[in-house]
Amino acid sequence: MFGIFNPEFKLLFTILFATYVYNSSNVGKQFITQLILSMAYNTIYYYSHCQIQINKLITIINPYLSLLKEYIMSNDKSIYMIELFKDGVKTDDIITENNNIIDKELFLQNDFDLIVISDFTKPVPINKLCINNIPNNIKDYEVSNVRFISFKLIYGNDNIVNIELNNIYHNFYVVNNVFDKSFFKYYILNISKLKIPNDFSYNIELIDNNINMHVLDDTYSITIYNDDYGITKQDVKEEVLEEVQDAEIKVLEEVEEEVQDAEIKELEEVLKEDRINSDEFVKLDNTHCIDF
Repeated sequence: MFGIFNPEFKLLFTILFATYVYNSSNVGKQFITQLILSMAYNTIYYYSHCQIQINKLITIINPYLSLLKEYIMSNDKSIYMIELFKDGVKTDDIITENNNIIDKELFLQNDFDLIVISDFTKPVPINKLCINNIPNNIKDYEVSNVRFISFKLIYGNDNIVNIELNNIYHNFYVVNNVFDKSFFKYYILNISKLKIPNDFSYNIELIDNNINMHVLDDTYSITIYNDDYGITKQDVKEEVLEEVQDAEIKVLEEVEEEVQDAEIKELEEVLKEDRINSDEFVKLDNTHCIDF
């Protein structure tokens, strides 16, 4: 509702009134001119006054800022967060100041396929290490010089996710970081905050700094190096070999169980036969007893 007390109406009324006064007479023109000059003068005056006060405040607190900076630099502590993920879901985490991982209990008591280590020691963006094995230490890592122009992941019903490996919050361009299915599950669930289907298959569209374009499926992984990156296809033969080995182990276990059952059954038969023979011997022996 456009009422007379609305700010829009008051502003419009003020402009129309000032225009009327300015055009009605010379006195009105002089009044408006003096009003504008007065407002401009007061604005400049208060701005200058505020600037002077701010400069005084900076002069006063500057020594304390220097002391605070020196204190922070002299008391620099390493702060890391170690997170464990299985299929993109966090299973455990710990915050530590220790560069070297000594206690392995965190890893031994959890099932995981990805370890994400966040270095909170340095200012943002936070460097993040993505590894699959238990590290010996967490301080010896290097930030890579590699950058991608575009990194997209397409999955499901044409769901497109822009993979931001570096922004104001995090940096995944760390030497030896591997981007595979376990990483992308982690990224989609925890960073993009999206859902993934049970049958998670995807394609990657990657454009590097040299305008080289790669279209990859989920059998490929990307490894970050110092000044370059590598694309590796997962060895399908190894997967088949592992499946065959698992099948062979299962068959051997079944055969072993059958042999054990057969041996137990055979032993039971022998014991049963021995017992029968023993009973017949006792019976036969009793027939030769003479009563006196």
